[in-house]
Amino acid sequence: MKNAWKGLVVGALTGMAGGVVMDLASGTRRKAGAVLGDAIDRAPSAARAAATATREAESELSDKVRRVSRQVADSDITKKAVAVGHEVPDRARQVGTAIGQGRT
Repeated sequence: MKNAWKGLVVGALTGMAGGVVMDLASGTRRKAGAVLGDAIDRAPSAARAAATATREAESELSDKVRRVSRQVADSDITKKAVAVGHEVPDRARQVGTAIGQGRT
């Protein structure tokens, strides 16, 4: 009878530990389900917010690119590059004529 009591106590403790683990798993499963439900409910609004933020960022970037391109177009170095570009064909003709006439 002495060992029976020991078995009964060990069995009760083991059963209690198993029950606690099952209760924790069940509670976790319920909480996970609730969190997942909230995430599913909020996903469309989060996607809309992300799309709006992306459009605003693209618009702001486009404005900045336009502004910088205007500044580059209006800069002195661009005007000089255009002027040199216009001179290149004339200079090339002059060099070609000089080579054709034997002058270098």
